Amino acid sequence: MTIDFTEGADSSRILVYSLDGNSMPSGNYSFVQLHSDSDVEILSIEAASSDGVLALVENRAKEVVIPTSFELSQNYPNPFNPETNISFSLPNQTDLTLEIFNILGKKVRVLIDDTFAAGHHVVMWDGRNDTGVEVASGVYFYRIQTETNFQTKKMLFLK
Repeated sequence: MTIDFTEGADSSRILVYSLDGNSMPSGNYSFVQLHSDSDVEILSIEAASSDGVLALVENRAKEVVIPTSFELSQNYPNPFNPETNISFSLPNQTDLTLEIFNILGKKVRVLIDDTFAAGHHVVMWDGRNDTGVEVASGVYFYRIQTETNFQTKKMLFLK
C-alpha cells in the first residue's frame, strides 16, 4: 500500500493505493480528521476498484463547534496501563505546554510544547518518560499551561 497526501488552498486529500495488484483488505478503518479554520468541515470517503469504478463510502458535513472556554478534562482511562488519553478544549489559538510530573513534583515528560488551534484536542500518554523508559506505578500529575490559563489534574498508573 502507498499513501499520498496533497493539500490545496481549502482542502486536503489522502490517497491510499496499491500498484502491485493487491487490494486494501475489507473491514473497518479509522481516519484522523484534522480540524480547519472554517465553520464547516466536509469529510468525503470514496473507494475505487482496479477498473476505475468509484463508490461513495461516506460524505458528510459537520459544523465545527469552537469551545467558549478553556477546559482540561480528566484523563481516560484512569487508572491506566499502559496508555491514557488527556483531553482539553481551547477557545482560541494559543501556545501550550502539557507536562507530566511524578508525586515528588519532578517533571518526567513533556508531551506538548507547541501552538494549538482553537477546538477540542486529545493527546495520548504512553506511560513513558522523556527518555522512553516506562515509569513506575503510582500517582502522576498532568499540567497544561497556556498564555492565559493553567490547570493540573491527578492520574494513576498501574502495572
